[in-house]
Amino acid sequence: MPLTACASLALSAVACGRPHRPVGPPPTAASAPAKSSVPACVEEQPDVCASECRYGVAKSCTLLATLHERGVQVARSELAIAQLFEAGCRGGDPDGCAGLGAALESGTGVSRDPALARGAYERACDGALASATPPPRALGACALLGEMLAEGRGGARSDERAVAVLRRACNWGSARACGAFGRLTLAGRVAGSKAPEAAELFHRACNGGHGASCTELAALYEAGTGVPRDDAYALAAHDRGCEGRSIRSCAKLAEMLLAARGGTRDSRRAAIALQKACDGGVTDACGSLAELYARGDGVQQNAARAADLARVACRGGRRDACAKPGPTP
Repeated sequence: MPLTACASLALSAVACGRPHRPVGPPPTAASAPAKSSVPACVEEQPDVCASECRYGVAKSCTLLATLHERGVQVARSELAIAQLFEAGCRGGDPDGCAGLGAALESGTGVSRDPALARGAYERACDGALASATPPPRALGACALLGEMLAEGRGGARSDERAVAVLRRACNWGSARACGAFGRLTLAGRVAGSKAPEAAELFHRACNGGHGASCTELAALYEAGTGVPRDDAYALAAHDRGCEGRSIRSCAKLAEMLLAARGGTRDSRRAAIALQKACDGGVTDACGSLAELYARGDGVQQNAARAADLARVACRGGRRDACAKPGPTP
């Protein structure tokens, strides 16, 4: 599937195979950089990156796109992000294809197009797995591609292809790929594999910093699915998951800490976890945190804060929070 289709990508000049407008005057022939797969520019030199990108250095286009993405040295521009990642991808840089896929999937600076996103991820993943040292962003695209293949997003569902991609990416160290592979395994979609294998994959992903996989691992230990039931291990996994920005783990960690499941009761740590979950949109957590503020349990008693949190929880559908909590003697 061609990635550069003007009508579909709506990527302005770059997407249609024309160079984007240069930043500043073009360099003279004498100063034009030589084409190379390795950019000479660094993020402190966005003008150098722009110059090299104009002369076809794909990695410089990708680096400049990441600067726009982060708003470092240059203003954040969604259009520039999409255009520059597309230029990097056209030039053969796997990280550029990974960035383009993300832009197409989210609609950042370009019309959202899951099919083209899947194609971009596939190019990124092919490039990553062909490399002696896969670049992290492109390797991450393998995980995203595997998820799209498993879910049938952007094209036909294919468990066989998803498993093949995720297995290789997991073996190369992609925590997200290990987690996605674990979910397929747990769902019985990987021939010959069962819950213990899924637990091992979630363990690898969790240790790699993928918070959502820590949540999945903790759930297996809570239920005793494929592993011995162990609330203490589940508590530790949820703690790791909450650190890895899994809002589900933050909410579950607080629940276990308040109920003294898997360890001693710790309302102070529970309050911290509940705040993260509440900030992440878990309105039940906002209600539970309101109760702690109302009682002064693990936090300094604060009726006004309790009332504010209760209102958030009430709006989110937690009915018991609709009766404003008052201070408890």
